[in-house]
Formats: sequence, C-alpha cells, structure tokens
Amino acid sequence: MGTAIPVFRPVAWISLVRQLTVMAFLMFIWYKSGIPYPYLWGSMSYLLLSFCLRSLLLQEHRAGMKLTKKERFTEAIQHFEKSYEFFTRHTWMDKYRYLALLSSGRLSYREMALINIAFCSGQAGDGIMARGY
Repeated sequence: MGTAIPVFRPVAWISLVRQLTVMAFLMFIWYKSGIPYPYLWGSMSYLLLSFCLRSLLLQEHRAGMKLTKKERFTEAIQHFEKSYEFFTRHTWMDKYRYLALLSSGRLSYREMALINIAFCSGQAGDGIMARGY
C-alpha cells in the first residue's frame, strides 16, 4: 500500500563510485584471504556492513520517518531533532556519509532532518515553525 507522504531521494552519483571502491576493496580482502567466490563474499560483506551501520546510526532518523508515514507528525519532530543533534555533534560522519554510512544521498542527514521537521511542523498545523526551519 502506497503512502501519500512525499519522499525525495536525490542521489549523489559521485558517491556511488566511492561506494563501489569500498565494495571492490572488500572483494580484494576476500580474494587475498584465499576464500572461494571473493566477489560474492565482498558483496555480502558490503551489504551486511551497510545494513548494520544504518541500523545503528540512523535509529532516530528512521523512527521519525516511520512516524511521519503514520502521520504522527508531532512525535516525528522529536526524532528528527535528535537526528539533527546527533549529526551536528558528528559532522564528519554526515560529511563523509558515503563512507561512514555507505549512503549515496545528495542531501546530508542534517539537511534531511531540517526539511523533515519543517514538513512535519506544517502538517501538524504550525506554519510559523515550518517556515522557520
């Protein structure tokens, strides 16, 4: 079932090249270790690493997105604010998200948090707060 909540995911194509480099490095490690099917193991390692990093480090962002899809906007704002605070404390992680989170998004997570706070504020009826963000 689709959602009426708009989702915008611009891709930074140059970061895909960087991610493929990380995947190739993992494949090279498996190849040098003598394991059969190093390409399969490298790809699987990349996917596992990607899922683990995103599950651990993007908990607040993901929680906010789930609440937004459920149209619980005021609760979602709190999670997006926590996500913004996290990435403000760890700016290097947001700047190098293609490596730290294996994310190829063009927008930083801080930008996404602010946009999501503005959207949720507008949907919750607080136009002044939405314009502020």
